[in-house]
Amino acid sequence: MIKTFIYRIILHSGLLRLWIYKNRKTINILMLHGVMDKTIDDSWYPFWNRISPDFLASRLEYLSRYYQFIGIDEATEMLSGDRPIRPNCMVLTFDDGYRNNLKYAMPVLRKFNAPATIYLATGYVGGQRPFQVDRLDYAIQSTDLVNHRFRINDTIFKYDTRSRATLTGSYRRHRALIQSSSENEQDYRNKLVSLALELEDESGQSIFDNFNNDDWVNILTWDDIRSYKYNDVEFEGHTVNHYRLALLDDNHVLDELRTSKNDIEEKLGRKCKHLCYPVGSYNQSVINIAESCGYKSAVTTNEGLNAVGCDLLRLYRIPFPSSGDIVSNVIFMSGLGFCISSFIRRLRGASGTWQLHK
Repeated sequence: MIKTFIYRIILHSGLLRLWIYKNRKTINILMLHGVMDKTIDDSWYPFWNRISPDFLASRLEYLSRYYQFIGIDEATEMLSGDRPIRPNCMVLTFDDGYRNNLKYAMPVLRKFNAPATIYLATGYVGGQRPFQVDRLDYAIQSTDLVNHRFRINDTIFKYDTRSRATLTGSYRRHRALIQSSSENEQDYRNKLVSLALELEDESGQSIFDNFNNDDWVNILTWDDIRSYKYNDVEFEGHTVNHYRLALLDDNHVLDELRTSKNDIEEKLGRKCKHLCYPVGSYNQSVINIAESCGYKSAVTTNEGLNAVGCDLLRLYRIPFPSSGDIVSNVIFMSGLGFCISSFIRRLRGASGTWQLHK
């Protein structure tokens, strides 16, 4: 493959070190979600990949040769110019507030003196309920799908059950069909829950049967967070209900952002200054409301590096890979890999979206 050949050249020519040196005054923010694997619990396995603790450790060990890990608060002080920037800094962020972040990820991060930021969707923390996509995932996998047909408006959808990969692809397409048929964000949520309920009744199994002990999908509680004895995690805002904010009216956005911030400050007795836009959904109106609520920064799913003077309410991130060889993963997380991928896509006639955020 073209990419593999290019990566080998990068590794052996010293281009990776040159790239990192050239971008030493920018900050990489990595995006993670769950950390878990089947050696811990093989009772089921979500379609959406989690990163195993061993995979995380091996990548952090390699990254630690090039980068120093810092928290989002220090990073934003550097990017704003309030603090001199240290070279080659990297931030690790975890979206959604899965309990496995503290249970399995943080013991790994501590080996590398790496702090973390965990963005909490407070309605799930306080309500102790699974995310709708996880609930439907479990319900789908508990159902005999071979002869099952699903109707979405005028479309009849059938799962491809030939392999795990085809099942995963079918699940993504199924959700996309449901989303495209929905009138708004709440309608989409209602349809996911309604379908999950239907399948749970059919199979007699539900994610709630073992939710509190299911480390794939269970959510941190306020007690979990308050009893966490280390000071290496910043707990920040991810709204209340994890809605895609750009699809909501301004009053609803304000309620989501303000309530989430207040929840964290009241429950934990600490300032909530940083935000993560759920599913990377935001627009200028959302940014303005976030600023009015007192958020100092907000991370997106836009991919790229962040330079001093950038818009702190529109910070770029790079997704932490969940598969692939270690060298390719590290090159990708440095920002160079995505830059190369964008270049290859342009050669093939597609558009690339990697940017340096200035």
